[in-house]
Amino acid sequence: MVDGEENVVLIRQKSAIQLQEHCDRLETKKRMAVLADSDADRSNRQDLRETMRETRQDVQLQAIPHGTRIRYPTEGNVPFGMPAPLNPTTLEGAVLHRPRDVMHVNASCGRPWELQPFCATTNVLVGYKKTTWCVSCGHRKADHVKEESFGYRCKREHCARCGWLKQHHQTSNCRMGPCCANPAKSDSPHSQWHAQNPQQRTGLI
Repeated sequence: MVDGEENVVLIRQKSAIQLQEHCDRLETKKRMAVLADSDADRSNRQDLRETMRETRQDVQLQAIPHGTRIRYPTEGNVPFGMPAPLNPTTLEGAVLHRPRDVMHVNASCGRPWELQPFCATTNVLVGYKKTTWCVSCGHRKADHVKEESFGYRCKREHCARCGWLKQHHQTSNCRMGPCCANPAKSDSPHSQWHAQNPQQRTGLI
């Protein structure tokens, strides 16, 4: 700062070396741009396009074979499912076992099975709001702390429906929350657990 001067404006300027380096970089970019768009480069690109076009036209495409019609067995566990190689024992209970003549007719059209119709289920977790209410204790997710976990890993020891400890749930195999069979307390949130009427819940047996 100059002595006696209060309003001094500082100007940041590049040095002569920095300006020279910047100019050299610009000149290099211009020179490379001219070389990249030269006649030789354009000729090489055109030759590459022609070679690729000729190669693509010379290649003979193989005919697509038709799939073999699947013949399912008419006895035993059929490989039902999509895809077909699904383990048949996994969903065997959902398959309706029909007489052999009916299964034989279905096998000829590629569908040798029939699924069980939907019917009422006693599974308490059908329609349960698992993202809001805990499936283990029945309390709201917001009421859980990090150390207690949530859902199937919940470590709470008291039930939201009856308020009793886990050890007093012998009738429900020590399961609380939606599986609790004890009388509900006055402020139990069990009426908010399911998204629909329990009588309307259906599922596969």
